[in-house]
Amino acid sequence: MDMVVCTDMVVDILRHLPPRSLAVSRCVCTAWRATVDHHRLLRADLLPLSLDAVIFSYVDPVDPKLFCRPSTARSVTISLDHADEESSWDEWYPHDFCNGVLLLENSVFNPATRQSARSPTFQTPCTEAGCTSCVESNNYLVYDPTVSPHFQVLLVPRIPYGFPEEHASKNTHSYEPAVSEMEWPPSPYIIDVFSSETASWKEKLYMREGDAAGTVANLKLAPYNYEDLYHSAYWHGALYVLCEEGFALRINLSNDRYRVFKLPKGNKGAPRLGKSEKGVYCTLIQGACICELWFLDESQGKMEWVLRNEINLEPAITKYSWKHVHGKPWSLQSAHQAKLLLKNKVNIKTIDHNNDEDGFKWDSDNENVLDAANWPREHGPYAHFFECFGFHPYKEIILFYDGYGIVAYLLNSSNFRYLGTMNRSYTEVRVSLAYAPCWMRDLPGS
Repeated sequence: MDMVVCTDMVVDILRHLPPRSLAVSRCVCTAWRATVDHHRLLRADLLPLSLDAVIFSYVDPVDPKLFCRPSTARSVTISLDHADEESSWDEWYPHDFCNGVLLLENSVFNPATRQSARSPTFQTPCTEAGCTSCVESNNYLVYDPTVSPHFQVLLVPRIPYGFPEEHASKNTHSYEPAVSEMEWPPSPYIIDVFSSETASWKEKLYMREGDAAGTVANLKLAPYNYEDLYHSAYWHGALYVLCEEGFALRINLSNDRYRVFKLPKGNKGAPRLGKSEKGVYCTLIQGACICELWFLDESQGKMEWVLRNEINLEPAITKYSWKHVHGKPWSLQSAHQAKLLLKNKVNIKTIDHNNDEDGFKWDSDNENVLDAANWPREHGPYAHFFECFGFHPYKEIILFYDGYGIVAYLLNSSNFRYLGTMNRSYTEVRVSLAYAPCWMRDLPGS
């Protein structure tokens, strides 16, 4: 027999449940389902489910840019003009991005809701003798609105140049003989974590499962471009991050353990990790435009890379001219559009999150689609250089940029779809993120 649930107290209790728990509660009985639906408690349309834009910045310190579909340009702005006057946005570019929220230098920022929350600057609590600059790390964000409104920031240490052996996660910039013989990453691996729930930093110890990647001497072979390490993937309670010298980490946030695994080709090519439909993926661009698409198979307790496809991106340019493609759906948001949005507050009720007024659908066929199934595997001597711009969060779609236009590759159909032109050299782009808006308005501290 169905339970009677139309009481304000029960509705208020259900309203405080995270979306995943609310979805389970909806299945209890007909009355509960009716209550959840009538009060619109479960708003799946607010979650970051659709890839609507690319956020990027240039090498020069300028405001971030939004390359997006027309309807997104009328509802979302990446402009930081609305930020707290006391905030310093000089170094705006994101360290990481997770489920529609950006991690900036000392804050997190949701472009869709224009909410931002400050996180205290990490103060190194080191007491080691001679330690002047204790932490060399990359910063990562964990935010899952289907589980909790709270977020975490993890400072994952890089391979050190040198430190005393007992000071495993810190960096003194002074070489010690014992350092070269140390395993890396160490166990325990000391990672500083900020939680918005406690509004504080905590030093956490993560124990390694399996073997280390090697010793510091074997791994620290040459200076590394650490900006290449900023692209992480969050999947089913674990954070996947790139590391130097061809390996990556899976950090399990529920049991404080981590595991080292190799990248598909070690330290060869230009890898980029990302989350998509079935889990964690990696694009690996070899040379100018030959891209391998890999999927991380974690079934039955294994961690093995499976090659899904190898494609030559060059025909995406040579098969047609960008100038002669009509009806391009995406473009750069203008400064005028951003200013108009900032004049008004965000009103979630007036935004249609399934808006198809601009005629853009990922699964539709139109004149901007190319079939890549029979393309040659080799490119010519003057091939364009391509860069991966990110992944669709819930469809096997990958974005690529050649310094002029952006195309989307649909893995299941082997089709390319033209999105539009940015007309900036790929060497000018400092950070690029495939953006799925999150309309949840419960960012802690905002």
